[in-house]
Amino acid sequence: MRAKPPIYPELTSVGTPPVKVAVVSRMIAAKGIADAVEAARRARSLGAPVELHLYGAPDPSNRDAISEELLRRWSSEPGIVWHGRTEDVARVWREHHVALLLSYYREGLPRTLLEAAAAGRPIITTDAPGCRELVRHRREGLLVPPHDIEAAASALAELAGDPALRQRLGMAASARVKEAFTEEAVMRAVGGLYGALLSS
Repeated sequence: MRAKPPIYPELTSVGTPPVKVAVVSRMIAAKGIADAVEAARRARSLGAPVELHLYGAPDPSNRDAISEELLRRWSSEPGIVWHGRTEDVARVWREHHVALLLSYYREGLPRTLLEAAAAGRPIITTDAPGCRELVRHRREGLLVPPHDIEAAASALAELAGDPALRQRLGMAASARVKEAFTEEAVMRAVGGLYGALLSS
């Protein structure tokens, strides 16, 4: 039997810490990496105490790849850090407050969002197929239109300024994974579908 996913509590610190936002993804354009960087810049310009942390490796074989040179240039800016590839995703969510994925292409449900939700992290993501299958607006996170930098920056600023909202959305995200996206839940759903087909 698969172990239950952990729930990580809201991070705490003395004073007013920066709110740490993580993107865990392939470093390709369609995952909205550049949009995430621009949204973080905009949120910081509005006074939001956010730090953006990028986790993922560039893929030179993919023509949509973000170059290592550009990633390093972004990482030289205040409040933006590129860490490269990580094998310890659980640690990422222990150390970060918010998950961000501004993907703008049709994809299945991103695993990175499931991992963040299972860890009890609120999510900012695009109102796009796949992403919105998990995240419902203001229930498990905040949905923003693809390529809408202002909306993404506003979402970052809102979560940065509202720890109670972060906590509520994160708890709801974890509950949603347990309710609908565990192996057992998927098996029940598939079994019910086959049962309905056989009885029709």
